[in-house]
Amino acid sequence: MIKKIIYIFLFIMITISGGWLGFNVYNLMALNKEKSTSSLELKLSGNSFVEVTINGKYTDDGGVAYYNGKEYPLKPEGNIDFSVPGTYLVKYTADIDSDLNHSIYRTVKVVDKNVPIITLKGKQEMSLYVGEKYKEPGFTVTDDSGVDLTSHVVITGEVNSKKVGTYKLVYSVKDDSGNEAKATRKVIIKNRPVVTNIVATKVTAKEKGDVAEKKVDLNATSNSTVSMSYTSNGIHLEGYVKNGSGEYSIKVCKSSECTTTAMKTKDKYYYSGDIKLSSLANGTYKVKVVDKKEMDLVNKLDYGERLNRAKVGDKLVTFSYDNDVMTFKVEDHKYEYDIVIDPGHGGIG
Repeated sequence: MIKKIIYIFLFIMITISGGWLGFNVYNLMALNKEKSTSSLELKLSGNSFVEVTINGKYTDDGGVAYYNGKEYPLKPEGNIDFSVPGTYLVKYTADIDSDLNHSIYRTVKVVDKNVPIITLKGKQEMSLYVGEKYKEPGFTVTDDSGVDLTSHVVITGEVNSKKVGTYKLVYSVKDDSGNEAKATRKVIIKNRPVVTNIVATKVTAKEKGDVAEKKVDLNATSNSTVSMSYTSNGIHLEGYVKNGSGEYSIKVCKSSECTTTAMKTKDKYYYSGDIKLSSLANGTYKVKVVDKKEMDLVNKLDYGERLNRAKVGDKLVTFSYDNDVMTFKVEDHKYEYDIVIDPGHGGIG
């Protein structure tokens, strides 16, 4: 009986002692872990929030972990697409101990504050005559995001080609960040000229004479000479092309041999320039005005306002106007009275 009591007592004591021992071992481990964790400090270098312009440059400042008196560099994790606006989180951790998996974060915001760029094709200021249809030359749009915004452009305003006036077209577009760009084109509608002044040289050997004025209905012909005069080695021409493109040249041909001279554009439908005749070989020449196609050069000026015959350099040049189509003949100049046999405007010898 006594032995039984002793065994019971010992069992109780061992149980109590073991429970106390287990409790203390558990708490010691927990305290040790708490102590280890509390001595870990993570710190970012630079700001925890960074704003970067789209497609801009960004340098990660990194960070440091302090643990038990030592420093450990923080490793960043996470991808940032600097071509796409948005908010990105970068996670930083330290490679110290597998039990120490604390982390810290930095916020990086990619922003787009630049407006798109609208580039107008054609001219920013265009001129048309009444009745000519306005055709939109087009435009392109570039944006930092790389997104093609051309189809998102809104055009406000309209052009009434039947009414004289100045019209404004406004082109606007917004990118995904709300940045708005605008561009403006001015379109001027004006009356087509019907009356023009013709300046010509009268018949004298070496002097310019009277100034003649003539009304020409430019709508009645595909092209017309509106002014002509002699120069020291040829003639000066000014002309008009109905519905012309704005780029003109004069072509003179003897059979298949041709010489082309580019003209200056005075207005979209008017040209001017000098044609050199003194170096041409003898023969008869046809004259063409070249625009989108070749056309016979028409001259509807009155007889007194047309050039007829003159000495040009060492050549005698005689003009003809069959059915108002201009041609000319080049010959050697032999006698001074050659000019007055068929009086014209007199050249410059």
